Amino acid sequence: MKIIGRYIRKQTSNKIVKIERIKDLFGQDLCKFMLSLVVERGQCHKNAVLMCACLSNEEKKVKYVEGYLRDIGHCINSIERNGVTHYFDISQEWLIEKGLKESFTDEIEIVYEQFGKVIIQKVYKEKQSRFYKVKQWIFQDKRFYEVA
Repeated sequence: MKIIGRYIRKQTSNKIVKIERIKDLFGQDLCKFMLSLVVERGQCHKNAVLMCACLSNEEKKVKYVEGYLRDIGHCINSIERNGVTHYFDISQEWLIEKGLKESFTDEIEIVYEQFGKVIIQKVYKEKQSRFYKVKQWIFQDKRFYEVA
């Protein structure tokens, strides 16, 4: 177990994967379009759903992925090409592009993966995007509150 602030998150044996840069996976025009879909920080689940919708015609196996960047709950995406899974993080890319983050975190501990079409159906049904398996905590008034 690892103590983080006032709560404890059990260290698990979930798989840890490398996150790749979008410029290494997609063409320049598609990268620009993908980045243009992100409009605010702190909405990684929304951004991951948007990437599922954006890439559904281009990529046959695009997935919504939840996990932990270090100890922070986070959502990214994956695509499968020729039997190889590639993970990418549009939220981090956007933060770096806007000058709000200096370095790229290239590993994530995966907790949940689901095909984009399934997640998009859930979002349509619930009328919102959210975390499904990751527990997300926010700091407010010197206390932690569970969001997911």
